[in-house]
Amino acid sequence: MNFNQRTLLKSGFLFLLKMAVFLGIALVLLTGASQVLKPKDNTPASGIKEPETRAIYTERENSLDVIAIGNSDIYAAYTPMQLWKDYGLASYVCGEPGQRVYEAYYLLKSVLEHQSPRVVVYETDEIFQNASPAKEREKLIFAGLADKFPVFQYHNRWKMLKPEDFTGKVKYTFDNFWKGFRYTDRVDAYLGKRYMRRRKRITTMDPIPRYYLDKIVALCREKGIELLFVEVPSANSWNYKRHRTVAQYAKENEIPFLDLNKPGKEYQVDWISDTRDKGDHMNYNGARKITAYLGKYLKENYTLPDRREDPAYADWNADLQKYEKAIQSVGL
Repeated sequence: MNFNQRTLLKSGFLFLLKMAVFLGIALVLLTGASQVLKPKDNTPASGIKEPETRAIYTERENSLDVIAIGNSDIYAAYTPMQLWKDYGLASYVCGEPGQRVYEAYYLLKSVLEHQSPRVVVYETDEIFQNASPAKEREKLIFAGLADKFPVFQYHNRWKMLKPEDFTGKVKYTFDNFWKGFRYTDRVDAYLGKRYMRRRKRITTMDPIPRYYLDKIVALCREKGIELLFVEVPSANSWNYKRHRTVAQYAKENEIPFLDLNKPGKEYQVDWISDTRDKGDHMNYNGARKITAYLGKYLKENYTLPDRREDPAYADWNADLQKYEKAIQSVGL
């Protein structure tokens, strides 16, 4: 080895050493900042993302038998307290506005660190909820970084830091008796045309949603969790081509799929009275119908215990009283 080769090798080694030191320091800083800036509670005042959803972290460990996840369609149509009242099912809805499939995957992975549900209900509308390719890549990278380093999600929390943020102790206290359901009694009718006309064509499932949908399926199977695909009624975002796409994927992966946009006597949505926003989401009237149907289906097709007489679930009966009182206060 001549002098020039030795010099080049030495320069390369020093460069790699400097990069390793730099990355090590960056990793330490990101980890430390994440520990400080990550909310230590899940109340709305804590600054946590979607506290109504992340109130699930307050639930007693491994106490939930069903978890529903998806975008705003699911939290508008699935009311866990009705399932509790009718069947004694302990469930929670982890919906978020505009949720993407990769965000659902990261959220579900986090929730499954604390819960071991028997069934995960996955609302499929978000499979097709995509922005431009460049914007989706940006959101995907952000979601992955935020999963590993919460500082990316909560960097603005420095304005509300308290002494306890520096101790690293996490204590979740937000008791959300709605269990993730977002209530409204507002009625804004859908007056549009029929949207579920039969089509032979299917809609292409983009590679990124499909990749993370595969990961959700694999995660549930790894944990021994039954996966159920559901599409709740949505006149403005759903169509028969999307139905065929999801039905094909579900068949290939042996996953049951309930599309409640198809005509069904048991849930008969009235688009005059059952939507809050001209056909995008259910209101409380619609949610009662959808939840009644899903509860019956879950009870008939899965081995799910009735927890109503279990002393360990006494707080659920107390939450039911709060829920019914809140509903009665608006005259329903």
